[in-house]
Amino acid sequence: PAGFLDNGGRSFMATEVQESMAHMKGPETYRRDDELYQQTVTHYRLNIERMAAIARAAGSGILFVNPPVNLKDMSPFASQHRDGLTPPDTTRWQILSDSADAAMQAGRLDEAIGFFEQAVAIDHRHADLLFRYGRALLAAGRYDEAKRQFSRAVDEDICPLRMVSPLNQALLATASKPEAPVVDLVRLLEEDSLSRFGHDILGNEYFLDHVHPTIEVNRRLALAVVESMVDRGLVSPAPGWGEDKIEAVRSAVEQRVDAEKSAWALRTVGDVLGWAGKLEESHRLYLRAYETLGDHPELLVNLGISSLRRDRADEALDFFQRALTGRPDMGSIHYKVGILFGEKGEHREAARHFSEALRIGKEKGLPEEDFFSLRHALAAAYIGLNDFEAAAEQYRFLLEKDPESQQNHLEYGALLLAAGDLAGAERVLAGAVARFPGSAPAHRGLAVVFERQGRAIQAAEQYAAALAIEPADPESLAGLARVGGGR
Repeated sequence: PAGFLDNGGRSFMATEVQESMAHMKGPETYRRDDELYQQTVTHYRLNIERMAAIARAAGSGILFVNPPVNLKDMSPFASQHRDGLTPPDTTRWQILSDSADAAMQAGRLDEAIGFFEQAVAIDHRHADLLFRYGRALLAAGRYDEAKRQFSRAVDEDICPLRMVSPLNQALLATASKPEAPVVDLVRLLEEDSLSRFGHDILGNEYFLDHVHPTIEVNRRLALAVVESMVDRGLVSPAPGWGEDKIEAVRSAVEQRVDAEKSAWALRTVGDVLGWAGKLEESHRLYLRAYETLGDHPELLVNLGISSLRRDRADEALDFFQRALTGRPDMGSIHYKVGILFGEKGEHREAARHFSEALRIGKEKGLPEEDFFSLRHALAAAYIGLNDFEAAAEQYRFLLEKDPESQQNHLEYGALLLAAGDLAGAERVLAGAVARFPGSAPAHRGLAVVFERQGRAIQAAEQYAAALAIEPADPESLAGLARVGGGR
């Protein structure tokens, strides 16, 4: 229910980020446009040339940086099949893609790679497939092939939030001239990766997300820029400049870094990636923030929601319960915990958390309509405990506050029927039929009550009324057959 989660009066950037993202179109709205793609590359190259010309005309130096991207640990933001793929091709492609994933999960790399190769032969432009193909090749130690597929995945990402290789090539071709030198950060990091990991495929070791580098990479970039400027005579090193001075600068800068603020910034980036559908990458950033923030309730809520989105219910339950240890006043989290316990069949715990969510909401003065879903959930928990009277109390309240809800009438009638209160069920469901004459479930529910009472003619009339609305309804057809059309 809305309004249960507050931040205790504190303000975090993530709040504003999440609000803004709620009104933005996501990566799923993008579509491939090859013509615009080429125009963008051309325009980019012209911009590089113009910047170099402007600097030259002004008698100024200029230095370009070739930016790297996270290749191996960031999947594409959006994928699209190639044009002209037929329905049989699409079906075959999906079978191969699923088979490749299954083989990967089972550790059968050669088999997975074979499936990926066949799928790519059908559709060579699906970015996510190319990325997963690259992951399989990387796991198999086929680094050159893996890098090629990862690069293709970036280039075919139809929501291109990373530097695509044609832009890198345009930059290097245009800027690698004496009057417009370039610091090739891609090459510098690839050389480092090759020496450290045995391959030159860049990933999380160098990036916070898809493009933003770590503090250490920023430091190395700054040194490379200074060295390039010194080499070209643009600046002169101060007396005493050397390794000791560089280390002193590093220490001074890193001491100014606020670890807690940095951790919350990682949480914010995780929010953005989660909004973009990058669930695993988002969760990884939340976990990195956790290394600094520990069991902070707000971060634990992020981790819980992220776990739910990744279909890890038990993990989510653990995070939410730990969040409530630090902030027991979060009604929305009690609600989520109640739902998770209910799904596990632990109805007593579910009812306890739903009741606590209801108490918190009332204490905060939230309007009753915010609690309708919560009361339905609480009623379901009581039914699971065979406490029909407690469940009925919730439905009576719901009917009083929301008499136009068909769901309330039908569920309350079904509850009374299950409890053996046929007279009560008849009263509620007859009221539902009168209020919602076009509702097949209302007629069918009342028919069941009449059938249980042995009133075959009335039952047949209600089953027939339900069938007039939904002619193919199997339950009403079976019911009408049971009562013999009222005979």
